Amino acid sequence: MIANHKYTFLFLSLLMIFSKISSQTISLTIPCTDTIPTVYLTDYWGDRFLVLDSAHRNEAGKYVFNVPEKGYPSGLYSIRFTKEARFDLILNHEKNIEIELCPDQMLETVSVKNSIENEVYYQFIKKNMLLERSVSVLDAAILRYPKEDLFYDTLVRKYVALQETRHREIDQIEKWYPKSFVTKIVRMYRTPILDAGLSSQQQINILRENFFYGLSFSDADLLRSNVYPNKILELLQLYADPNFSQAEFEEAMKTASGRLLSVSSENQEVFSFVRDYLIAGFESYQLHDVLDFIEENYLQPSCDDGNKNRLSERMAAFDALKIGMKAPVFAVRNQDGDIKELSEIETPTTIILFYASTCSHCFEVVGRLWDQYKSQKNKQFEVIAISLDQNERAWEDYMDLHRFTWINTFSPQGFDGSVTNAYHVYTTPMMFVLDQQKNIVAKPMNWKELKTVLKDLK
Repeated sequence: MIANHKYTFLFLSLLMIFSKISSQTISLTIPCTDTIPTVYLTDYWGDRFLVLDSAHRNEAGKYVFNVPEKGYPSGLYSIRFTKEARFDLILNHEKNIEIELCPDQMLETVSVKNSIENEVYYQFIKKNMLLERSVSVLDAAILRYPKEDLFYDTLVRKYVALQETRHREIDQIEKWYPKSFVTKIVRMYRTPILDAGLSSQQQINILRENFFYGLSFSDADLLRSNVYPNKILELLQLYADPNFSQAEFEEAMKTASGRLLSVSSENQEVFSFVRDYLIAGFESYQLHDVLDFIEENYLQPSCDDGNKNRLSERMAAFDALKIGMKAPVFAVRNQDGDIKELSEIETPTTIILFYASTCSHCFEVVGRLWDQYKSQKNKQFEVIAISLDQNERAWEDYMDLHRFTWINTFSPQGFDGSVTNAYHVYTTPMMFVLDQQKNIVAKPMNWKELKTVLKDLK
């Protein structure tokens, strides 16, 4: 019996060692070309992405990504061959996914093993594309076909039946895989079933009115995908009549924005993302009336400390931290447990970033700043990234996912922490740029302003 226990213990020990060595992987094979030396694994946050890992072509012709021990959060990711060419991939804790495809003909050549979610996803995408083409062809044919002909009714029945097919496909996926991420995505492909023979404007009116039929704009998990941006743009396009005057166009955008913000208000995180996405888009087109509409009706800070009186006080105190003033001194404990003092940082520039991993409009700043940080040839700036996450585990998961190598720290007191109080932080993201003597040289409020500061460092 003693010997048996000894061998059992030895077997279990070897099994534990082997399981640590055999990490979860994502393996990609590109059989049609050997000219792609490196591919990149990126995550999604709406329509933005952040590079998580890279893989080089090995001797076996494969690109292999080793997944962190805790795995990646469930969501839609992508393998990118170039900035434009990508292959979207659902990750939901399925192990050792194997992919084979040709980048020039991804849908036609893709083969996925060890991932039911991706098999289901790409089967659905292929069927849906074929269905949309067929519906479009039938729609054009019905408008031109004589109604008195007996075959007209056959075309009409086929037109409706094809649209119903999509609903059945979605219903089956929901039934068979109710808790999967693929179900969350395909649900958003539901569209109202249109009658045959409608004019383009009649179709647009029905699609506008019933746009949110069967859709949910309250699932924060879908923020880890490009689903919400796609649906937002889809609705905006339905309201964008090319014959509108500028004033009529802006009124239409107000109507569409109001609908989007109303349906997303059930979930604060989704609401914040939708609002910030709309603001960024309308700012780029300088639609000031639409921006004023959103500000007046929906722009209440979603990542502030929640106390309106204190918010006003902190905003005033923040304004009192003038350019040229000495930055408040502090020390923080980084994620490795080491104490880092502001005065010890020797780079010409220091950027203090207050953010939260759950703050949707922090994502662009964090992602783009990280790209700039990694690309430094001669280190011109250091970053102290202070997380105000309410949950330390959420921050740790965020660190495991993104592996930032700047100074990372977590403020367990959130907006009531000593550093946030010293800098009068009232929202996220907030940034302070310091020179080598630790004087404040800029207080950018968004990526555009920070980018201008970083240009001067080169």
